Parts: sequence; structure tokens; C-alpha cells
Amino acid sequence: MKSYHLPGVALAAALAFLALASSAQTPPKTASPSGFTPAQTEERIKQLEARADAAEKAAANAAMEKDYITRIQKQYESYYEKAFNTQVAIIGIISLLIGLALWIAARFSLNVFERLTKSTLSEATGQLRAEYAQALAAEAQKLKDSNTADIEKLKAILTAQISQLEKDINLRAEHQFQFAQGLAAGADKRFADARVSFRHALMIYKSGRSRGIWTTQTGARCVGNLLVTLQREDQATFRARAKEELASPFYGDLVDELAAAALLWPQLAETIGEGAHAAAAPPPTPAPAPPAPLPDPPPDAHPSGN
Repeated sequence: MKSYHLPGVALAAALAFLALASSAQTPPKTASPSGFTPAQTEERIKQLEARADAAEKAAANAAMEKDYITRIQKQYESYYEKAFNTQVAIIGIISLLIGLALWIAARFSLNVFERLTKSTLSEATGQLRAEYAQALAAEAQKLKDSNTADIEKLKAILTAQISQLEKDINLRAEHQFQFAQGLAAGADKRFADARVSFRHALMIYKSGRSRGIWTTQTGARCVGNLLVTLQREDQATFRARAKEELASPFYGDLVDELAAAALLWPQLAETIGEGAHAAAAPPPTPAPAPPAPLPDPPPDAHPSGN
């Protein structure tokens, strides 16, 4: 029986129950107003009771069916609730698994990215170090080559300077030696040897004058001492011989030295002046050959400095 027949069955059962109750309260009569006999009436009552029992059974069945339907609904509701909760739990677990997978993937990707970054940085750093080392080595080699070239140049310059200084020292020593030889020869009255030594000293003086080895006074002393030997050797022929000596082209570039000698020896100023005037226009005569070297001075010689 379906659920929508239950109200009609219940209503029919109620009506039958009311009819029975009213018939029970009515006193029996010999003849009903409806014209039924007592047997008919009893039969009618049995029929009504049967109908009431059927209605009660139908109501009981309806109640059972309703209870069954209610239990089925509750079962379905419980099932669907459990299914929904299960689906929610499954979705939660799936979401958790997806999140975990995403975290693992992100972590793995981060580790991979970090390793790739470290590897790239390491390679770049190594390349930069190699390039820096090469550039530094190249610059060091350039600096080394430049320093080597500068050192070689400086060495050559210093060698040349030392060589020139050595030559200048030798010139100074040779000049001092010739000047001392002239003084010693003059003191020993070997005037010709003295003049030869003074001329040698003048030649040495002229060879180093351009480099500033000596002052003008050094050449002036050589010229003055040479003229003094002429004066000490023969006073009578001194002026003529001095003029002849100074007229030599050898004294043509010693104008300053002649002037300084005139200041150092005032008594020879006039003679030096005449000789310097004659040296300004020398005759075309060849220059005298350098004299031979003189022997060492005696032990008692005391040369004066320049």
C-alpha cells in the first residue's frame, strides 16, 4: 500500500468504529426502522467488524510501512551522510596529497634551481678567476718587461755615466799629473820639460772643458805657469817668446782662460794681451804635435792643486 491511501483507510476505520459504538448503545428492537431483521443486523455488524478489522490491519500496515519508509529514509540519509563525509575526507586527503606533491615538487625544483645557480655561479667565478689570473699574468709580464727594459736603459745610462765618470776621473788624474810634472820640472829649472807638461795639461783641460769638468781658473793656471817658465828661463826674450807661444792656434779657443790668467798674474797682463790679440788672427801654420810623456816627478816635488 502506498502512503497516499493511508488517510482514507484511517477515515473509513474511524467511521466504522463510530457506527458500531452507536449501534451498541441503541437498545435492541424487534424491528429496525430500516426494515432489517436481527439476523440481518447481526450479519451487518459482523461485516462492519470485519471491515473495522481490515481497517485496523490496514492502519497497522500503513504504520509499519511508514516506519519502514522512515527507517529507509534514515538509512539513506545516514548512507549519504557517510558517503558525503567519505567524499569530503577523500577530497581532503587528495588535497593534502596534492599539496604535499606540490611542496615536494617545489622543494625539488628549489633544490634543482639552487644547485643550478651554485653550479652557474661556480663556473662564472672560475671563469672570472681564470680571466683575472690571465689578465694579471699579462699585466705582470708587461710590467716585468717594462721594468726589464727600464732597468736595461737605466743600466746602460748608469754604465755610460760611470764610464764617463771614470774617464773624467782619469782625465782629472792625468791633468793633475801633467800639472804636477810641470811644476816639478819648473822647480828643477827644466823649463822646456815644464812647458811640455803644461801644454799636455792644457790639452787634457780642453778635452774635458765642454763637459764642465774644470773651471776657467784651471786652464788659466796652466797658461800662467807656462808663461812663468818662459819668464824664469830668459827675461830678455820673454815677451817675444811669450807672444810667439800665444800666437799658436792652440790658444785660439782659450780666450777666457787667457783673461783669467791676466787677472791671476798682473805682471803678465800686457804680454798675455798681446799674445791674445795675435792668437785672434793666427798664421796658417800646422798645430804642434803632442810632446812625448815625461818621466815621473822627483820625490821632493810639491804640485799645487787646480
